[in-house]
Amino acid sequence: MWSGVYWGCTFAAALLSALAALTLKLESFIKNEGTKKDLAVAFSIIAALLMTLSTSGEFSRKWQANRIAAAELEKIGYEFLEANGENPRDYHTKMGNILLKRNIAIVGG
Repeated sequence: MWSGVYWGCTFAAALLSALAALTLKLESFIKNEGTKKDLAVAFSIIAALLMTLSTSGEFSRKWQANRIAAAELEKIGYEFLEANGENPRDYHTKMGNILLKRNIAIVGG
């Protein structure tokens, strides 16, 4: 989920910033100058809000925490397969520690 939120905000902000500039530049796109300026300002404001939300929400850090946890859990899965599934309870503590580290990173600890 954090990946979608982080990259969604980032790409939407970039797209809206480009649309703001494009709206002002293209003469045939919108004929009315007032509407053109209003639309460009609206695109710019939304882009700025998305970047502010993404930054202040620290979505990048949360996305990274999830990616690291996923990689660590995948590694444990391979270890479990190499052990032919023996002693599955031995992996509970490792998995619990990974998930705890992930949640601490998400909340900013």
